[in-house]
Amino acid sequence: MASITVRGARTHNLQNITVEIPRDALVVITGPSGSGKSSLAFSTLHAEGQRRYIEALGVAARRSVGRLPRPPVDAIDGLTPTVAVAQAPPPATARATVGTITEIDDHLRLLMARMGRALCPNCGAEVRATHPAEIVAEVMALGEGRRLSVHAPVVRGVSGDHRASWLAWRKEGFVRARVDGVDHDLGDDVTLDPARPHDIDLVIDRVVVKDGARGRIQEAVELAMRWDELPPESREWVLLGDDDSPGLLDASARTAAAKARDDADEAVADLRWEETVPCRRCSGQRLRPEALAFSIDGRSIAAIAALSVGSLEEFLRGLTFTGALAPVADALRVEALGRLGYLERAGLDYLSLDRPARTLSHGEFQRARLAAQLGGGLSGVTYILDEPTLGLHPRDGDRLMTAIRDLLARGNAVVLVEHDLDVIAASTTSSTSDRAPGRAAGAWSPKGRRIPSRGIPRA
Repeated sequence: MASITVRGARTHNLQNITVEIPRDALVVITGPSGSGKSSLAFSTLHAEGQRRYIEALGVAARRSVGRLPRPPVDAIDGLTPTVAVAQAPPPATARATVGTITEIDDHLRLLMARMGRALCPNCGAEVRATHPAEIVAEVMALGEGRRLSVHAPVVRGVSGDHRASWLAWRKEGFVRARVDGVDHDLGDDVTLDPARPHDIDLVIDRVVVKDGARGRIQEAVELAMRWDELPPESREWVLLGDDDSPGLLDASARTAAAKARDDADEAVADLRWEETVPCRRCSGQRLRPEALAFSIDGRSIAAIAALSVGSLEEFLRGLTFTGALAPVADALRVEALGRLGYLERAGLDYLSLDRPARTLSHGEFQRARLAAQLGGGLSGVTYILDEPTLGLHPRDGDRLMTAIRDLLARGNAVVLVEHDLDVIAASTTSSTSDRAPGRAAGAWSPKGRRIPSRGIPRA
């Protein structure tokens, strides 16, 4: 179907409205306050789109979400999935930033996790994640006859007698464990002090480096990784030599970086205060030392987030990725650059990603949320936007309209609730002579009457 047809809409002030909305076009709903613009766009179109989405979910999901009421309308035909960006005040929480509401932070965290270089915040040594095959190669390079013990850490600094876990490990077929640096047989009756924190490693295997042991060593390494039950921030596994000195260490670099923005520092001031005090440990960067230890091109994720949108675009374009993960890193960069581009088109190129969302003006916050939706790369969707030009300088209006036309070119429908006369004029003027996707369809009053392209009142 080439259009969305609404028949007999009776939401709020709407009085049996029937309207046909082209699906591959820019449509503006305009009119005086109280005439039913939002009732048609949000309380009818988007409400029905949400309801149909919920109905398409499984029974369990519908039970947890609940059923949504059907809007008072006779029928809506040709409706595609809807995405709405309504007017809303900036969030009051101090944790929300420009980076989080646009989801650019998510891509930067993953990029840092995949391609970042990490230095231990304590000793300065480089920390890296390794593949089992790489680990086996390094073990084999230790030399013929080297004796090794492969351990999987399962408890770190946890109080208790761990009796239940001890029995479970024995049932799984393990025979030895190292408790607080001392080896024990899992068949022994070991009593641990429940009031004291303990460190426990499962002994996976004891091997001797030689030509025929490669398969056994790799199997032990993979099993150790599968039995690693520690949380990501404290995860490690160790191959011990015959002198019990660490032979190899993996500190889960990727996972530590991926949690960077989520791991707020323990000493951050109480967020319920009206005035927050920067943490003395992290200098107000709100990240743990393990997260700040990662860097790309010499910049930590905090330093990258402090760049303006324009500077961050330049920084990301200048990066060169090599290695097996380069295609993944390039894809993440493309996603981040796409969202940054929409922020720039929305006239927000002066913002930084670490800017608290609650410090944004109402118009800035709306355009940041709009940039997050526009950067999603969806097609076949009906976008419903509430006055996207609100608070926008006239010189930035053309850039925003270019971003909206990008949505049309991807096969989406765009419905705007808008009062701006330039936007209304843009919707009433065809952008292509052959009516290809991206054309404008016109402005509509809540009574379903198309406003002509000429004679728009300049009240």
